[in-house]
Amino acid sequence: MKISEIYAGKPDAGDEIREKGYEEFAENYIEPSGVNIDGLASTTYGTPFFIMGDKGTGKTALLNFLERYVQDLDASACVSFIYFEKEITQTQRKQFQDISKSISTSVSIDGALASEGQNSESDFTYIWKWQLCQKIIADDEEFNGGLFQKEDGNWDAFVREIGKIDSTINKGKMRIPAKVSLKVATNPQLGTIEPGLEIEPVDFSQQNFNMSEAYLKFIKIVDNAYDLLQKLKRTDIPYYIFIDELEAYRGEDSTFYRDLRLIRDLLFEVKKINDTFQSGTKIICSVRPEIVTSITRFIQAKQLHKIMQGYDERLNWEYTNTNSFKHPIMRVLLRRIENSEEKVLGRPVSETDIIREWFVQNVYNKHICTYILDNTWHKPRDIVRLLLAAQSSEAKNYYQFNQHTFETFMPTYSKQCLAEIREEMCALYTAEEIEQIFSCLQGFKISFTYQEIFDRIKMLYPDSKISTNCFTVLNDMYRMGAIGNIIGKDDSPRWAYKGEEKLLIETPWKITVHPALRIELSLNAKVEKHVNRELEKRELGLLASRNRDTAIYTVTVEAIRYAYILVSFMKDGSIQRGYISVRNLGIVELEPGDLNKNFSIGDTLNARIAGYSREFSNWFMVVV
Repeated sequence: MKISEIYAGKPDAGDEIREKGYEEFAENYIEPSGVNIDGLASTTYGTPFFIMGDKGTGKTALLNFLERYVQDLDASACVSFIYFEKEITQTQRKQFQDISKSISTSVSIDGALASEGQNSESDFTYIWKWQLCQKIIADDEEFNGGLFQKEDGNWDAFVREIGKIDSTINKGKMRIPAKVSLKVATNPQLGTIEPGLEIEPVDFSQQNFNMSEAYLKFIKIVDNAYDLLQKLKRTDIPYYIFIDELEAYRGEDSTFYRDLRLIRDLLFEVKKINDTFQSGTKIICSVRPEIVTSITRFIQAKQLHKIMQGYDERLNWEYTNTNSFKHPIMRVLLRRIENSEEKVLGRPVSETDIIREWFVQNVYNKHICTYILDNTWHKPRDIVRLLLAAQSSEAKNYYQFNQHTFETFMPTYSKQCLAEIREEMCALYTAEEIEQIFSCLQGFKISFTYQEIFDRIKMLYPDSKISTNCFTVLNDMYRMGAIGNIIGKDDSPRWAYKGEEKLLIETPWKITVHPALRIELSLNAKVEKHVNRELEKRELGLLASRNRDTAIYTVTVEAIRYAYILVSFMKDGSIQRGYISVRNLGIVELEPGDLNKNFSIGDTLNARIAGYSREFSNWFMVVV
């Protein structure tokens, strides 16, 4: 079987299910080992209902898996979806904004101010109360009226109250009209038709509509409906609403800030409704951490973290052994090969046979699992992207994953990986800023110090936002996985997706670009050597021009690191700190990592000063 015959799937699980059907998706689905599936599936109050996961970690796939999972637990379970991007268009979101302005202006006790921009707050709380009430009514009708008890009359009163506002949900689509008509509701279940009242529509496009009788009526209807919602009694049928694909992109700023407020207030309403029903009903909402970061950075968060803590489930695929086919991400790849071979060959195939036939043991002097995992962010979408990249190149005709196979398709894979990182950054940066950020990395070095990249950014874009906020930009890139930390080339890097939360910029730590991005950014060892030589020449030239101290100092070894030692010495009547790199220790064949064999803490050496680092507040020194 060729690589072209492996079932790759789609980068988006929703697209995969719509194209291939749920059964094929389920055959290839691997449950994330670190996720509490039973907790998410439970409608018991206090269990998690926010799924937090980076782009590509499988949030949509998990929600679709949960749909069948809860129905396997209870065949009567009702599951309903809201897809933020697909059900709410940009035009509808703009109409949301118009309504929010009127509500925020009206309900002054909520402290909301109706105006646009980053620093002018808008409140979408009433919009989401109204929309979610409509969703609950629509779902009850879809499931034959079986979700709520009707005997006490509260359900009919609830339906009548919401029915006083024109319905904006039809066949799973949320429609926000230019005008919202208010009326007295009919009750088809009782067979009654009540005459409409002559109430003017709520025209949210009018500047002073908030003074109208219709506007005040709209607010009162939503409040009354929400009071009735809290009195509703559920049947014993489990009821779930899954909300997915909450996104906001830096483009037009007013739209971006509006979308962040939409998402923020939806998350609050999800919590309130789960608090209201407590058991038997659950709204589960998936969201990227970068969206929450954007909310806290750009608008009033209203203590969003506080209401999410304790109710969030982090979606990750970490595994202690990174050179094993047992790693969950490697199992995603194995499962797809296994299922494809069974269909092509018409018989079961063992995992042992798959590993032996499809994978050589080592590539680029690494175990093949280590190489593949090092070139991913430990996300299922990375494997899908890897297979699709292979199948779009000459590698599609190969029968095995070996070094030549990777050489054939990794340029395509690298291009696609960078495109996804850039897309993820859209929640925090404009397209121009993202272009500037990656221009600074293009053709530079695989690994570099903070000072080196800071100087490069200052040189290329001296007056830009990324120049004035260099550390924030690098920290964002670290959190998204574009860069990591490293000390020596033989040491394991630190990555945010492995749980190392903060970027380290102090010596001896360096910043390193993720391996999967290096080809597309034209980063390789040859280029790095050239850049290092140029930087070294410039550094030595600066040191020579600045250094006027020719004295020889007796220094004491204070600490021994991988590629340098830290020393102390007396200068001008005070204790000073110094730094001596491996190449300046006076031993020709001394290699990084061997310093402990030649030096001990407390040893004394004779050294002269070569320069001073303002960044690290110590002296560069050379042993004489």
